[in-house]
Parts: sequence; structure tokens; C-alpha cells
Amino acid sequence: MDAKTLKELQNDMSEKINRRARELGLFNDKCEPVTDGVTDIDEYLKSSPRIMWVLKEPWDDIDENGIPCGGGWDMSELFEKDDAWKNRSWQPIIYVSYGIINRCLWKDMDWIRDDTSMAEVLKKSRISM
Repeated sequence: MDAKTLKELQNDMSEKINRRARELGLFNDKCEPVTDGVTDIDEYLKSSPRIMWVLKEPWDDIDENGIPCGGGWDMSELFEKDDAWKNRSWQPIIYVSYGIINRCLWKDMDWIRDDTSMAEVLKKSRISM
């Protein structure tokens, strides 16, 4: 698969998710889906193995009535910031992905706070919620 095709498929997937959310009444002024995909398509296509993380949270938040709210952002854009490594939720994913891609054990790795470039592995992974 080439980068153009993957980008088109990723955009199509996001459109389908948003369309289905509208059909179900889950896309409104309080709530939108959090879509996902590959952050850096070129890096992802070059990586071996290709890693996909499937996470469990489909919503940003739940309001006081237990109704999903928030969203409207794309998971694939999250790691474009330079400080993604600070998020404790992502640190285990960074360590595991880094170990797999670089074929090293956790005990042989630096702390992420000491080598923030380790977070670059997130660009080689597909993160899905």
C-alpha cells in the first residue's frame, strides 16, 4: 500500500465514523467521535513490524447525566505535539513500541523524560480508540 492510498482510506474511515455517529444521534453540539489513524503515514509504512494499539475509550468525557460528550478531534493528530511523552497514559505504549521496534528490553531503555525522542515511535504506530 502506498501513502496516498492509506491517507484516502484513513479519511474515508473517519467520514464513515462521523456519518454513523450522526445516524445514531451521537454527533451534536456536545458530542463528536474521536477518530483515529496513523500520525506519520510515511514512517508507519517504513516501520517493521507495524504496530496498532486498540484502546477502549470512544468518548472524551461523560456529562453529569452519563451521556457521552466532547470529542471532535483526531487521535492521529495527537502526537504531532512535542510533549506527548509527558502523558502518563501514553508512556507504557511508548516503552512497549520502542522495545519492539528497536528490539530492546525495558531495562536497557532510558527513561522517557531523559530521552523524549523515544516518543517518536508513536508516529510509527496506529492508535485506535
